[in-house]
Amino acid sequence: VTGVQTCALPISEKQVIIVPELPSFHKQDVYDWLKEYVAPGAPEFNLNKKNQAPYSIPNLQNWFIFSNHEDALKLEDDDRRFFVYASPAEKKEPEYYLRLRDNGNGLFEDPVFQSKLHAWLLEYDLTGFNPGEAPPMTDAKQRMMEETRHPVDRWLDEQFDGGKYEGRKLKIGRAHV
Repeated sequence: VTGVQTCALPISEKQVIIVPELPSFHKQDVYDWLKEYVAPGAPEFNLNKKNQAPYSIPNLQNWFIFSNHEDALKLEDDDRRFFVYASPAEKKEPEYYLRLRDNGNGLFEDPVFQSKLHAWLLEYDLTGFNPGEAPPMTDAKQRMMEETRHPVDRWLDEQFDGGKYEGRKLKIGRAHV
């Protein structure tokens, strides 16, 4: 993250940020905003809170962003920030989700479950994992990138890749005003 943050939102000091549903509008604006926080190699945040001396903290953030839409975020072709995963899970009955939540007494509030999850995470084999490396390309990420392309770009690709203008080159020039 570059520059100084004035901390309108307390996100900078959080280690785990969960976004339960990414809005399906302003996809490019949301991507540009998120880039600030999930930039690879951004070692720290420079914070400038009101009535306090500016200070820096390490960037240890882990973002979990969920959506039911394949076009939730406009990703750049060379994106190195986001790992996109499409869950194969089938939707379950409402009672299943109520048991998970259960007004503070659900699975995620259960100390035994928390302990088992913690142990599983500690034992998970991370051999070969490099946090500075770009996340792998997935089918879900490719679909998201395709779904958020501008319709004109998509149409041009269809025309030049197997379409009416197969094998031809597109020359783009600038108009002089």
